[in-house]
Amino acid sequence: MSRSFVLILRLFLCSALIFTLSKAQADDNEITFSAYEKHVIQSLSGEKLVDKTDPTNRVSGHPDAIAMGQELFFDFRLSRDGTRSCASCHNPTDSWSSAYMAGVDNAPLEKHTPHLWNIAQNRWFSWNGRADTLWGQALGPMEHEGEMAGSRTAIARLIQSDGDYRQTYESLFGSISDELLQSLPEQAKPLTETPNHPVNIAWKSLDKETQQAVNQVFVNTAKIIAAFEETIVSRNSPFDRFATGMKTGDEHKQQAISDTAKKGLKLFVGKAGCVQCHFGPNFSDGEFHHLFLEKRQPGLSDGRYLGVSQLMVDPFNTKSAYNDAPIDGSYRSPLDYVYRNVEFRGQFKTPSLRNVVKTAPYMHTGELGSLDEVVRYYNNISERKVPGNHQETVLTSLNLTPDEQDYLVAFLQTLTDESFLHTLSQRAK
Repeated sequence: MSRSFVLILRLFLCSALIFTLSKAQADDNEITFSAYEKHVIQSLSGEKLVDKTDPTNRVSGHPDAIAMGQELFFDFRLSRDGTRSCASCHNPTDSWSSAYMAGVDNAPLEKHTPHLWNIAQNRWFSWNGRADTLWGQALGPMEHEGEMAGSRTAIARLIQSDGDYRQTYESLFGSISDELLQSLPEQAKPLTETPNHPVNIAWKSLDKETQQAVNQVFVNTAKIIAAFEETIVSRNSPFDRFATGMKTGDEHKQQAISDTAKKGLKLFVGKAGCVQCHFGPNFSDGEFHHLFLEKRQPGLSDGRYLGVSQLMVDPFNTKSAYNDAPIDGSYRSPLDYVYRNVEFRGQFKTPSLRNVVKTAPYMHTGELGSLDEVVRYYNNISERKVPGNHQETVLTSLNLTPDEQDYLVAFLQTLTDESFLHTLSQRAK
């Protein structure tokens, strides 16, 4: 056997050994998921997100209502001074939220504006769940003095006087009575906490029949807006493509997220336990938890406890005559299951994590400016619990290393999908 042949053979064997060791090392570094983890990941996939219509809203899903609702959503005339619209706080360029906590006349808002992605999936609305329908929630900001500061009579007059709005409205709900609405005051609404306010006095001056007619137009306007808001859907993020690839075996789609993000996903569904509250294709349980935030603002401390109280006395809740659901027993009001408990104090709703990287600042108080801050906050949340208060049992410290915290943030960044914004811009043309 020649020396050259032996040398070539040795080189070949060395190369083969190096390749084998490299492959073994790569296999050791490969991120794999257990059968249970794969099952949880599939439960989070956007493919599981089912489009919903609202049985309490007769125009939910109606194309004409959706088109008119989009116009109303961006219409400044719904506000008192013509400077604010629904989109002023739920700004599409801020991923249907707002980077600023300011209302009419730049008055500071108590809470950070929650985003509207997949809003139709919710059972409760607003941070404290003060409304049990999307349209019921929409009524509040239109008249709230710190938000749009409008009034129901002004809104009724707008629907009546705008030719396009009126035509669509009447095709959906029937004719508006000119006789009842023609002499409405420009601004009138009930203000129980300030009974001597001019707009409350103007409202009290109206007879019951006129008040009812105004309320009906007010509610129907909110139902039209809600029909549009229900179409704001996010289900096609890089994570969703990865989940589809995992299910089908498509290796290309499995590369939709980085290895770092995959490590974060393993933490999300495993060690970190994020999935306990942020589960399902909307990444939220839709319920309420105590976050032990240090920043305290007036009106926030009661949380869900206050929300239940507000919901029970709301004249537009699902126990009211404004509910369009059939009376054949197929619909049950959420109020059938609601109760008030002192342990609800300080609890606020779990937000969806869809497009979370685009919706800073975070928490209902808006006091955390980045996802890194949020993860660091939860990493040591058990230390923030106050003795003597209700002890949140679900939320416990994540106890992640600095690298693991980075992995988790990398995963959250894969939940971004703003394809609806392209659809919106096309629809607006």
